[in-house]
Amino acid sequence: TDFIQPLVRAINEIDSNPNFEKADIIFLTDGEPANGTGLMTRTGERNANGRWFEAQCDRLSINSLAIVIGNKADKRHGFCDSLINIPDVDPARATEVLDGLE
Repeated sequence: TDFIQPLVRAINEIDSNPNFEKADIIFLTDGEPANGTGLMTRTGERNANGRWFEAQCDRLSINSLAIVIGNKADKRHGFCDSLINIPDVDPARATEVLDGLE
């Protein structure tokens, strides 16, 4: 999963549209950031991406929620205000459900 691209897009959309003044971000993931796209280190510290995301959320008063589906959440997912972990999902079924959202 590319963590950065969708979060940058969400921030840009919220920042550029006055109708999104009270918008929140919900980030769905299988929990595995692609190389270079994570926001946290394995020890739970924010990296440069994480610090940028936190600053933008603070600046725009955005609440954020990460939902990790089909894997165990860990410290790498602590970049959002809240975290929901749904570890026990059959990956094939999860793919089917998420594909239906497109």
